[in-house]
Amino acid sequence: MSYMRAPLYAWSSGPTIHLWPRKDAESCESSPRPEDLIGYPDFDGGIAIATPLFDALVLLRMAQIVRDKKLLRRAVREAAKHRGNAGTYDLLELLGKDPEGEFRKLLAEAKRKRDA
Repeated sequence: MSYMRAPLYAWSSGPTIHLWPRKDAESCESSPRPEDLIGYPDFDGGIAIATPLFDALVLLRMAQIVRDKKLLRRAVREAAKHRGNAGTYDLLELLGKDPEGEFRKLLAEAKRKRDA
């Protein structure tokens, strides 16, 4: 399952979470490009972290973010920017947002125009 596609490609392969930053990601640093990633020109490579360890890190970071309103607002803005990635709708809905509301409005408007 893919969690985020840009600027960090993050996905799960079951026992591990893989994190690959894009070459042009200003917010990520990467190590030298391994030879086995030549077929992926937009990425410099990444790391794989055991899922239980990654989950623990995420929960600890989330606790810090929830306590700091400025960090929480920034996290919500980032989640809204990356809508469509796994977890973003869940986060936005937990915070009382309606991430699909605008799309539903556009569909309703298009239907009204079509039926008019």
